[in-house]
Amino acid sequence: MPNTEAITQWGISKLAFAEVTFGTDGAITAFGTPVMHRGAINLNVSANTNDGNRQAADNGLHYDAGGNSTKSGELQVAKFLDFFKRDYLGYIEEGGGLGEGDGTKKSFAMLFEVCTDQGAARVVWYDCTAGPISVTYATTDVDGNVTFSPETSTITGAKAVLPNGNRRSAWSCAQGSENYDSFFTAVFFPETKENPEP
Repeated sequence: MPNTEAITQWGISKLAFAEVTFGTDGAITAFGTPVMHRGAINLNVSANTNDGNRQAADNGLHYDAGGNSTKSGELQVAKFLDFFKRDYLGYIEEGGGLGEGDGTKKSFAMLFEVCTDQGAARVVWYDCTAGPISVTYATTDVDGNVTFSPETSTITGAKAVLPNGNRRSAWSCAQGSENYDSFFTAVFFPETKENPEP
């Protein structure tokens, strides 16, 4: 039985991506089926707030973008798979390979699992975009030591209007919760609106 006073977290153990469909009003209307991505190594998450993005006028608050916070993560994997490059970074299939250039980047949902001493936790970021992939290639040294060359992309997650009308950037659940077992089969969001109209 885990120690209920412990708070240790470990690494990322599962990773998946799902397509996002937007309506004409900019709200998310649907999510595709999550596709698992092997080889997750590290996800360094930070929050970016826009609390300073406010404008005063007429002796009062005129515009407030303070709630438009985003998350960003340096996602490191062994190697980004072709579907990620093609579907989300806009790589173009040609000649049996993938070309980089004028393709269109797309938004996606990112789903991942982290391990803790309280059991696993699963997290979804609803509206993400990915930055260019960076990689450092290195040769095997003279003593035969192999240097691995993982790939990294900056993932930015924004708040979005979900199909139920709520604005959310992320959602998480702990092992044993009602939606934990089905987490990677479909992107979860509540069925009901937060403040239903009378």
